[in-house]
Amino acid sequence: MAGPLLGVGDSFAAEALAAIKAMEWSRDMGFKDIVIEGDALTIIRNVNSFALNFSPIGPYIADLKLLCSLFNSCIFSHVKRDDNAVANCLAKYGTSLSADMFWMEEVPPMAMAALLIDCNSCHYE
Repeated sequence: MAGPLLGVGDSFAAEALAAIKAMEWSRDMGFKDIVIEGDALTIIRNVNSFALNFSPIGPYIADLKLLCSLFNSCIFSHVKRDDNAVANCLAKYGTSLSADMFWMEEVPPMAMAALLIDCNSCHYE
């Protein structure tokens, strides 16, 4: 998925809004169990926390928690930026779009090189 994020003030808001869009799409597609990966540790920690968030990103965190309750399982997981090349590529591509684009069971052409980077950076133990 890639698309524009209008009216975004900072990178934390962008990360949160991207997660909201992904969760709404997942719900609309009928998925019951989801994993949201992101490289914004602040967002991941706040969504996984039971505490209320009164910061400027608090409303986004509340929306993410509410959306999470609509799934059988919903996991927010932190991924290092260096291991998240595909997401970064799609985010950059999304800034050039006027509407959202979706891919299922395929790799968007502009993200193929990034996918290879992500795959080569995987460490199996």
